[in-house]
Amino acid sequence: MKLKFILNSIYTLLFLVALTSLNAQITSYPYVADFESDNGGWYTGGSTSWERGDPHPDTSMVNDAYSGYDCWITNKDGDYFNNEDGYLNSPTFDFSSLTIPKIEFSLWWYCQNEQDGAVLQYTIDDGLTWANVGAFGDENWFNSDIIDAQPGGQYEGWTGVDEDAYPDEDYRFFSGSGNWTVMSHSLENLAGQPEVEFRLYFESSAQGI
Repeated sequence: MKLKFILNSIYTLLFLVALTSLNAQITSYPYVADFESDNGGWYTGGSTSWERGDPHPDTSMVNDAYSGYDCWITNKDGDYFNNEDGYLNSPTFDFSSLTIPKIEFSLWWYCQNEQDGAVLQYTIDDGLTWANVGAFGDENWFNSDIIDAQPGGQYEGWTGVDEDAYPDEDYRFFSGSGNWTVMSHSLENLAGQPEVEFRLYFESSAQGI
């Protein structure tokens, strides 16, 4: 799955995610979705600029999708909005036959340091409750546990954290991955679950630059 989001402010956060493998009704594995022909069953909710399309390098920090042309992005024509509070939701996966499921995706982000951010969460009760996939401190995973906007109602996730990464004055309050980064995490705690959904939840503050 390819997925990308531009967050808020001058150049705001730009998260590009390409889900390439998910050991996921959906019952056939490995599961791969590139969003070139359709949305792959993923949908948006809440107050959000998430959309599926071709990134515009003249108005965003991302030149191209991870593969092909299309991906999920927060406002492909510019910055993400102030006060975003929304998500990109997956179809339902049946993990009842899986013993060691795993998720892997490519991610590109650029956002306001420690203010705006995104988190990957899952539900096994049809959205009644949500929990984070993994935690801050896990290898090759979330890079912060103090995101002020509290994506998905908590503080962990991906955000800009290094003001020195972009020394130019216009970017001094923003940073990110700088390119596509492959992320992966075990989903062993979900092995055997018959109904699992995921959401990439992004929130931004009211502050702009």
